[in-house]
Amino acid sequence: MATPSYLSNVLPGFQFRVTDLQRQPSLAEMSKDGVYQGFVGLDRQAERQARQLAEAQVQAERAARQVAEAKLQQLEAELARLRQLR
Repeated sequence: MATPSYLSNVLPGFQFRVTDLQRQPSLAEMSKDGVYQGFVGLDRQAERQARQLAEAQVQAERAARQVAEAKLQQLEAELARLRQLR
């Protein structure tokens, strides 16, 4: 059975478990816990999101570069063909 959590009437979204007050879990542990995710480790969550965005941008740039390289090869082949026609 899950330990009940107490929800604040003053701070929206703030909640805690009495057992965690005694146990004092680490911030890393709390940032993975659904009770605390909304307000603990937000900086880590933001860093993770920024890293994911940067990785997506790198992948998009890589794909765009591949498309540009393929187009360049097509143009070079067309130029070589046209030079042969002279």
